[in-house]
Amino acid sequence: MSVNLQTVEMVVLRSITSTLKGLTGIDYSLTKGERLEYGDSLMTHAMVLTGVNLVDGKPNRWKVENSWGEESGVEGFWMMSDAWMDEFTYQIVIRKDLLTKEQLDAFNSEPIVLAPWDPMGSLA
Repeated sequence: MSVNLQTVEMVVLRSITSTLKGLTGIDYSLTKGERLEYGDSLMTHAMVLTGVNLVDGKPNRWKVENSWGEESGVEGFWMMSDAWMDEFTYQIVIRKDLLTKEQLDAFNSEPIVLAPWDPMGSLA
């Protein structure tokens, strides 16, 4: 498969707020919690993580297969920065044998019941 660099750059998602701040000089940023609270960000669909690029053992970007089909991105795949993943990933499914002890302890603790209108319960 041959993909030109401009196409790849178009699919790398960057933070919209930093772009707006650069254009207007106004900081439009909200925290992840504020974006959920105000309905600015929602859990809307699933994506499959298909690859990760590591720099000094830490991820800096992820290859993601989106659920929108092959017409979206590059044959259905997108490159997401690690910063984007931190800001817009709300839930992830992972095999239990890959969890740390701290994560397993949290998994085995008493669940927190969310109100039906809580944004974290909308797709859970």
